[in-house]
Amino acid sequence: MKKGAYMVMGAVILSIITALPIQNAKADHANIIEADPGVVMIGASTVLSIHTDPAVDLVDISTWTVTEGGTGSEDICALDHDGDGTPSVPSGPFGMGAVISYTFPDDFVVISDSAADGIGDGCDTGAAGQYTIEATVTTSTGTFDFTDDWEVSFLVLPESPLGAVAVIGSSIAALGAFFALKRRNI
Repeated sequence: MKKGAYMVMGAVILSIITALPIQNAKADHANIIEADPGVVMIGASTVLSIHTDPAVDLVDISTWTVTEGGTGSEDICALDHDGDGTPSVPSGPFGMGAVISYTFPDDFVVISDSAADGIGDGCDTGAAGQYTIEATVTTSTGTFDFTDDWEVSFLVLPESPLGAVAVIGSSIAALGAFFALKRRNI
């Protein structure tokens, strides 16, 4: 085989490897906070959840905030559990192995608005960047600060077998086009 064919085969293999699903390290959901999905398009929403170990009693949630990402945009939003437009968290106890979930930005209110982002714009996913979730919780084993990051992006491929098939299919189509054009000596 020629050098060009090896390069094309390497590109195809690399695209197949990158299309394979990656195992989530947080799959056990023991004492974590997470966003699901962890990458969303601009303007979309995501579910933020606190998961506690099945052997641990979740007693109280003291704070639950999101720092919005994006260039020059660092609004800080707090959970509005009561839905009255003011920051509030649910009161415990919640029981063993509790899972508490809320939707961002629907269930959150602004507590600090960045002037660069536009005053009064509210909690949103209008800027691409890294967003940070923070919560302070008390369990039967102590008080902990949970933190996790999630992304807002311009382009998000859905996490489905169809997405993997599309990536692999486009790679094979590019390879076919390469060989077809090579035969014509173009």
